[in-house]
Amino acid sequence: MSIANKEALIIDDDEDTRALIAKILSNSGMSVTEAENVNQALELAQKVLPHIVITDLMMPEQSGFTFLEKRQEDQVLRRVPVLVVRALNTQQAVYEAISLGAEDYIPKPFTTTILLQKMRRILKDRKFCVVSYPPKSLPKLEVKVRGNITRLSEVGFLVESSVRFAPDQKLKIRSEVLEELALSDCVYQTSKRSGPLLQDNQYLNRIITIGLSENKAQQVRKNVMRWK
Repeated sequence: MSIANKEALIIDDDEDTRALIAKILSNSGMSVTEAENVNQALELAQKVLPHIVITDLMMPEQSGFTFLEKRQEDQVLRRVPVLVVRALNTQQAVYEAISLGAEDYIPKPFTTTILLQKMRRILKDRKFCVVSYPPKSLPKLEVKVRGNITRLSEVGFLVESSVRFAPDQKLKIRSEVLEELALSDCVYQTSKRSGPLLQDNQYLNRIITIGLSENKAQQVRKNVMRWK
């Protein structure tokens, strides 16, 4: 099974060990986040939402056992499998880690082959949540796109951008030029046709100004004429 495109969180106070594991996993296509202690790992886990955690057992202050205990208190993190790395010669440490919810263990020193075998086995049958939303309840998403205004009038303007805007869509636009013309609060909409692709891999998008009063339109015309 491929582990590519999965997110791994590595917890180890030893920088060289973290770097070694990170290199092995990155070369296999995984995204890797590193933490040098348990508190940092718990904070990062809320941000990266890893598919798997690899933690050393013996660390100063708070050990891998502490992470396993605190992990059980988090409703989301407790579902994430944990692979523990141990330098201890006793099996008692392994039994304790497994009893605290660890999925498997790997001894130090380890080989690339064994580490990847463990990772693939753990993630093989692991099902990750996928949420589908009904068409009428799709979550909203705002995306910021940079562009350059190449032409402007009271009815709208042209924007060169690396992204082709979808036709007939409402937009929120910010520009120093629009602020100077007191047009920042206007409603903007793309034209009914998508813009063409220019030679420099930029798209020319036409933006229409909606609901502009006649007085405001005259003011825009005067300013545009003054700029010529």
